[in-house]
Amino acid sequence: MAIIPDIPGIEVDILVGGKELVEYADEEEEASPKKVVRYVEATSGAHFKVKWCTTTEFKPEYDISVQVLVDGEWKKGRFHRKSALSTGVTDTCKGSDTYTNGQWFLQKFWFSQLATDEDASRNVDNQLKKLIATTGQISVKMFRVTNFRTWNPVDREPHQAAKFGTVPEKALKGSEALSHHACLDAPVPQPNINMYNFDYVDGREKPFATYVFKYRSLVALKALYIIPPTPPLEDRPVEGLSHDELKQLQEQLRIYKQRVEAKSEMKREVKTEPQGEPVVVDEDDDEISVVSSKKRKRRHTPQEADEVVELD
Repeated sequence: MAIIPDIPGIEVDILVGGKELVEYADEEEEASPKKVVRYVEATSGAHFKVKWCTTTEFKPEYDISVQVLVDGEWKKGRFHRKSALSTGVTDTCKGSDTYTNGQWFLQKFWFSQLATDEDASRNVDNQLKKLIATTGQISVKMFRVTNFRTWNPVDREPHQAAKFGTVPEKALKGSEALSHHACLDAPVPQPNINMYNFDYVDGREKPFATYVFKYRSLVALKALYIIPPTPPLEDRPVEGLSHDELKQLQEQLRIYKQRVEAKSEMKREVKTEPQGEPVVVDEDDDEISVVSSKKRKRRHTPQEADEVVELD
């Protein structure tokens, strides 16, 4: 769970399959009294939820608004009264809400892997750069609010996730190993939702707490050294290997043994070549080449120190 030490009593998590994702800290991230950043692993095709809860340790002075942004876009807001917060509140956001012709709809969140290509000739425009700059993160911002009042919803089109298509590899340089983006399911009907409006105590741009989750693939997290890279199987204790890893290690050893035996056999064949036929052995890691050659007589040419005898 993500916690800001200076704001006790609030916890925020990302859930997949009903379980909280393991969070990883970035050692290079600067500490902030109002913000925390964590990395989580994204699995392609997995639906995710955002969960937050408060405990009696949280002592709010005002009501609060919790707003969820995915890939830089506002997706959902929730309102909590001060009286409820002080006794403890748990809430989740599993998608984006829309309202059309008197009916509320829900579009669930899920992780989608970015498709990339190595075409260096493709142009990377400013719009794509801005899109990439805010992709790969889920933000939960909390604001102090007051003067809340009911609000009648108005029709709005279903939310659309950013459409990337195929992204040039060069556009991802400096993007912290970006691997996924968030998508939305098709809208499905859901029960009615009560809507409220309010005033910001500190302003619309000044949340009192911000929780950021950067989601990446396992490979990307290891590339960033957020998760230590897995050592080779042969360097790990056997008792710590899983059944599949043991089978993989056995297969690696079998292949290695075959190669060693094949090399030894070829070397034995080289040594049994008939005498008088010198051989040249050209050996590398993968193969041995044998080339036979007959001994040639060297032609002797006069040197400066030789004595020349002239014959009649």
